[in-house]
Parts: sequence; structure tokens; C-alpha cells
Amino acid sequence: MDITELVSMIPGELVPLSSTTGSWALINLILAITGTVMMAGMLVFATARQNEHICEDETALLQSRRNIIWRALGFTIGIFAIILFFMFQDMRLPMALIDMWTIPHALIMVQQIVIAVMTINRTKENKTAKKPKATYRFEQMSL
Repeated sequence: MDITELVSMIPGELVPLSSTTGSWALINLILAITGTVMMAGMLVFATARQNEHICEDETALLQSRRNIIWRALGFTIGIFAIILFFMFQDMRLPMALIDMWTIPHALIMVQQIVIAVMTINRTKENKTAKKPKATYRFEQMSL
């Protein structure tokens, strides 16, 4: 059989099309990048703040180290979100808003928000716990 005979066997309008029918989700990309940037910023801020002052109290120092560990965990989860995005999203395909991987990305973002809230609340509790002692000492000194 000659090549010209094979080409003439396929009708012109019935050329087989590609079977790729997927897409990648823009929301997944936004969630992965936002979470990682948020956690990276919090991690950098926490380490800079810890280097700024030396904690006199052992419990405050331990709490500060725990916060940094939580933030490092959140940053690691953010890196995992980006890896998850690039593993399961083929960006050569057309873009869509959501797909079946949007729920895992949203859950990862919720975890990062919970970690951020936990570390921020602990920091505020430490500041409010120390504040009345400082004002009380100041009042005693002024008398």
C-alpha cells in the first residue's frame, strides 16, 4: 500500500480531534500563591520581631518560638499548595475558574488562615497580659 492511498482513505471532514478536554483553574492558582505569600510574610515578620527584642521571661520566649514553628508549618503547607497546583494543573489547557482541585486548595488556605489567627491571637494575649503590669508599675513609681 502506498502513502497516497492511506491519505485518501481518511475523509477530509472526519479528521480525529485531540482528546484533551480538561482545564486548569484560576482560583487554585490564586489560593496557592496568596497563602504562600501570606505565610512567608508572617514568617519573615516573626523572625525579624524575635531578633528585635530579647524576651526576659522564659514562657514568652517559648511562646515566641512556638509561633515561629507554627508559621514555618504554615509556610510549608503553602509550598505544598504550590506543588499540588503544578502537579495537577496543566496550564497548556484552557483556563477555568474552578475544577475538582479547588476544594483541596481551599482547605489548604483555610488551614493557613487558622495558623495565622492562632499565632496573631497568641501574640496579642501576651501583649495584653504584660500591659497591666507595666501600667501598675508606672503608677507605683509616680506615687
